[in-house]
Amino acid sequence: MPRKSLNIADFLSPRCAWGGGRELDYKKLLALSDEDFKLLYLIRMEEFRDKDGLWQDESSRPAWKIGIPKCEGCHKDISSPAELRHYLGWFMHGPCFRDFYRKERVDEPNELKKQYWDRVASLPEVLQR
Repeated sequence: MPRKSLNIADFLSPRCAWGGGRELDYKKLLALSDEDFKLLYLIRMEEFRDKDGLWQDESSRPAWKIGIPKCEGCHKDISSPAELRHYLGWFMHGPCFRDFYRKERVDEPNELKKQYWDRVASLPEVLQR
């Protein structure tokens, strides 16, 4: 059973000394159980909805925000955070991500990142709490 409270901030590396962004702490993420990993990934995708305005109608979001994202693979709408896979700034459905990542995986030099994205690729098509 997943923990009651997972916080994405607990799985980010410390800020860079020069004020740069924070990267995922892949070691901590890979140590999660499958259920917690799936839940945390869904929470992370929900942040795109909540912070970036995805899936908001035009009247409730600024014009520069995306609204309903389209999959980079099949070019169809992604209907919810549960279907979203976010990779290198691209939005994709789970199956489209798996096809794309299968080719990209070979070029990833960081073994921890490779293991993380392998785990994302193995998630079900639609995530559930």
